[in-house]
Amino acid sequence: MYSEHPSFPQPEDDTVKVWRYMDFTKFVSLLESRSLHFTRTDKFVDPFEGSYPKLNVLARQFPPPGLPVEHHAAYVKAMTEDAPKMAKNMIKMVGLNCWHMNQHGSAAMWSLYLNNNNGVAIQSTYQKLRDCFLGVQENVFIGEVRYIDYELGFIAGTSNAFDPFTYKRKSFEHEKEVRAAIVRAPPTVEGVGWDFAATTFTHGELIPVDLDLLVEQVYVAPNSPEWFVNLVRSVIKRYESTFEVMHSQMDAGPLW
Repeated sequence: MYSEHPSFPQPEDDTVKVWRYMDFTKFVSLLESRSLHFTRTDKFVDPFEGSYPKLNVLARQFPPPGLPVEHHAAYVKAMTEDAPKMAKNMIKMVGLNCWHMNQHGSAAMWSLYLNNNNGVAIQSTYQKLRDCFLGVQENVFIGEVRYIDYELGFIAGTSNAFDPFTYKRKSFEHEKEVRAAIVRAPPTVEGVGWDFAATTFTHGELIPVDLDLLVEQVYVAPNSPEWFVNLVRSVIKRYESTFEVMHSQMDAGPLW
């Protein structure tokens, strides 16, 4: 079920719309499984996922104020040797499901996630995304992504290993991302010695959701032919759902 977490900031308005863009095969998979796919973080294209900015890494060499001098060496060793190992293995333990937060559809997102016109966008709201996990036993954390310069920026309060999973580089700011996260840590881990290759799940994990609660509308890609619109409606009906299917608003023509 959805669980609050200090590393995951919440939007001011939880009725804001969220969108998930996908090709037709992934849409059918969604209807078939009635689940959202959480991809293991290290399988994403962006190699910076789950990593820290340069200033955070440099700060590991300096013990915090108030720490007794006799503990300085042990602190620096843990932060410069053990902490990087833990961070590198965390990306193999965390699964992410990503959405675009916007009151309107996005031309950039259509182009980014689709190679042709045979795709759809699931439109929901932040509140419904949060509530659709009510029947799930494990914790699901949801929050907005913050965008910073990884050369000059700093992630404050990195006492929690989840902190870097809610930050991305400025070059991805157009994504306006909301992400849901699960963690599959090994069952027995002592201390910070996570210097092993965790394989709690291999690529991703399907997490069941209340699909009828989650989906408000289904939008087909701009310039999709009518036969594709009819196919989407037919497939939705075959899986006994009643989602409204609409053309992307970007299909509207200009007025002169």
